[in-house]
Amino acid sequence: MDLLKINKKAFMMNNKSIQIMIFIVFIVILIAIPALEVIAQSTWAHAYGGVNNESAYSIKQTSEGGYIVAGYAGSFGTGSIDLWVLKLDASGGIVWQKTYGGSDNDVVHSIEQTSDGGYIVAAYTQSFGAGSSDFWVLKLDASGEIIWQKTYGEGLQDNAYSIKQIIDGGYIVAGFTDYFGAGNWDVLMLKLDANGGIVWQKTYGGSNQDFVDSIQQTTDTGYIIAGYTHSFEIGGGDIWVIKLDASGGIVWQRTYGLGGIDNAESIQQTTDGGYIVVGTTLSFGAGAEDLWVLKLDPSGGIIWQKTYGGSSNDYAESIQQTTDGGYIVVGTTLSFGAGNYDFWVLKLDASGEIIWQNTYGGAGWDEANAVHQTSDEGYLVAGGTDSFGSGNSDLWVLKLDSFGNMDTTCTFIIDTSIMPINSSAMATDTTISPAVSSAIIANTGVSAVDSYGTDILICSTALSLPGGVPDNDNYAGVPLTMLKSGSDLYLSWGSPSGTCITQDYSIYRGTLPWTGYNYSPEVCTTSGETFAIIPADSDSYYYIIAAQNGGNEGSYGLDSSNEQRPASSASCLPQQIGSCN
Repeated sequence: MDLLKINKKAFMMNNKSIQIMIFIVFIVILIAIPALEVIAQSTWAHAYGGVNNESAYSIKQTSEGGYIVAGYAGSFGTGSIDLWVLKLDASGGIVWQKTYGGSDNDVVHSIEQTSDGGYIVAAYTQSFGAGSSDFWVLKLDASGEIIWQKTYGEGLQDNAYSIKQIIDGGYIVAGFTDYFGAGNWDVLMLKLDANGGIVWQKTYGGSNQDFVDSIQQTTDTGYIIAGYTHSFEIGGGDIWVIKLDASGGIVWQRTYGLGGIDNAESIQQTTDGGYIVVGTTLSFGAGAEDLWVLKLDPSGGIIWQKTYGGSSNDYAESIQQTTDGGYIVVGTTLSFGAGNYDFWVLKLDASGEIIWQNTYGGAGWDEANAVHQTSDEGYLVAGGTDSFGSGNSDLWVLKLDSFGNMDTTCTFIIDTSIMPINSSAMATDTTISPAVSSAIIANTGVSAVDSYGTDILICSTALSLPGGVPDNDNYAGVPLTMLKSGSDLYLSWGSPSGTCITQDYSIYRGTLPWTGYNYSPEVCTTSGETFAIIPADSDSYYYIIAAQNGGNEGSYGLDSSNEQRPASSASCLPQQIGSCN
């Protein structure tokens, strides 16, 4: 890590712009390598649990480079099944773990990090509320403590499946209800303010069963939802996609299917303004149930559609567009793999052709429920396993590299070799109108309970620690340069070489005049870039750049007085200096 100090001497470049060249007291980490560096990717597999059953339904990378995972626990908590949330570091180690629940069954299906660094959780609860099960939404702080908690429902079953924070700071929640609406089950959507108050609530459905599994806010501030309809199907049930405006009014609505049962599990708006949908089909494909991916245009028209599967049951759970314009798909397969059911992960290009495909599992049951691309362009996959771990079934998280690979000690990976099959569904318009519902909102009073799930490391890649900062006596280096332009500060620095591996960088800032290391995090990740532009409305700061790898940050060398700090025992020294790690 390198310490920089701004000198306030400035000179006039021209009469239109003033740029202050900054004198630097800074030592960079080893010799520079080309700007387009290859970022080392950690891989690992952890099982988390107790003596009973645990599984995960949602996982995300967090702003500081760790991960948040949510599901259910049968081994801990106050009821039969409780919400279980675990905060993990970049290597999969547990930072904290907590359960939330009452005397009955309570299950979380969706978690998101919020703009304040905390989390929003959507679940259903049978312990609290007005009906047999209600929507349950909890706002957590960064340590997992509850800020507010509320149920929404009335009468019978109301189950939440997906939640997102939206641009106004509130939340959109989607699930199903069998109390409100026109039919047996209807889609139920709640627009909440930042404190969980209801802004509006609406149902969508026909005379039979209709439900939603996925929601996202779109770039026009409206919403896209995907699920299943038995009210408007061609066959036994069809995928149902509805585009809504910001007030929940319907822009367009369409079904996709044929003679069998077809349902959607996940939808995302893509960078071209269209949508990618993944689900499971009995109408098309090679076997019983197959994964089904549909690429839609902005109006819901089909651009392409393909199935992926073998002779037995294979079903999808989640899809995400990746940084290269393709897609990552996760599901569970009985057609391939080592055991009963196995995780199945497929990387697709922008046209739905397969780039790579692997199963992950053992002799028992292994079910994948969530996938997330990470900042190092690898992938997180989460679900449940009874092939590994300490109980009947454990929550299982895999960290893959960008090609789906893991360390050679991870012996549970099997390549598959299926080819996608084009399907021939038609998009069919439906004509329902939304109905206003009257779900009752109620505060609940549970407390977060620390749990003590076992963390079993199944396998991992052994990566080097990040580089220690070189010093004037021992290491050459390319110094960090800084250029002030208006209220922006341009920083660039050399990247490490040698045996030390660097995945990312963090930037810290302290105040002048110098009183010691009084820095705080300014930027916790540059996504591996050796360049950053940050706001700097004052020259009274010094800056520190720290190399990162696997949750560790590289040590610093000199202090601001150019005095050598005690020599480290190795050039690749972990030095946890701040909250970015």
